[in-house]
Amino acid sequence: MPIYVPDTGGATLTDLIGLVNSELENHTAFGSWQAVGDGTTTSFTVAPLARYIVDDSAWVVEVGGVATEAFTMDFDSGVIAFTTAADETVPLTAKFNHAYWTDELVAQAVNAGINNLFPAFYVPKADTSVSLVANTYEYAMPAATQFITAVETRADATGAYTKMARTKYEWLSDGDHLNLRFFSAPTGFMRVRCINRPSPLVFPADSLGGTAGLPLRAKDPIISYACWYLLTQKIAPRIRSDIAVNTQGVGTLSPRQIADGTQAWLMRYQLQVAANRMPPWMSR
Repeated sequence: MPIYVPDTGGATLTDLIGLVNSELENHTAFGSWQAVGDGTTTSFTVAPLARYIVDDSAWVVEVGGVATEAFTMDFDSGVIAFTTAADETVPLTAKFNHAYWTDELVAQAVNAGINNLFPAFYVPKADTSVSLVANTYEYAMPAATQFITAVETRADATGAYTKMARTKYEWLSDGDHLNLRFFSAPTGFMRVRCINRPSPLVFPADSLGGTAGLPLRAKDPIISYACWYLLTQKIAPRIRSDIAVNTQGVGTLSPRQIADGTQAWLMRYQLQVAANRMPPWMSR
């Protein structure tokens, strides 16, 4: 199998989040909320329908015109819970930026795309060295290892590696990793050629080539998958919130039409994977 050397640069997590946001027009907008205290209620829904409040410097809450921090905010649900109920007629206000999806959710979708590229895209490891222990027949492989393509050994640290016959070993799955098992204990020095899953992107500067170990051409299917992943999240809230309106024929899209629309991104993802996948799956 040809050895693939990953691009050491490539798109960063920040780049991918920005590209997905642009594709879905997921831009922040400034909003406000207001209510009036009744002496009893402490929890209120602040976020606009189907939007997420962004936890940034624009987020300001006031009670009676005075800024306060006597509350807890659940940015996932959009619900604010004040420590104590405001007196009757006291105005409650909030100012904030809001978006269809937060950057955290977009990053989750990007990593879902990276994970779903396997096995069309993978990370080949040509020299995963294994420290041999005398009279040991079984070795645990790294958690990312999904398949073993070859085992090579040599008698000393400077000699040439020789490929071991496939009949001399096997591998078994043990939960999240593979165990490499030999029928007779190997000696000397050994390296294993593996097929690994791509690593997720966690930090803003993490890149496809440097962190995930993928070629830069994987960027396009990742973006398409992330768009599909995020759009499908909106179907259930839409069904819960306004299915009655949708069935009255007032010109709004039905949940079925929304679902059909999201499939365009999934189809594009599938076409991009088919055109760019790595060998031996690559198109001829």
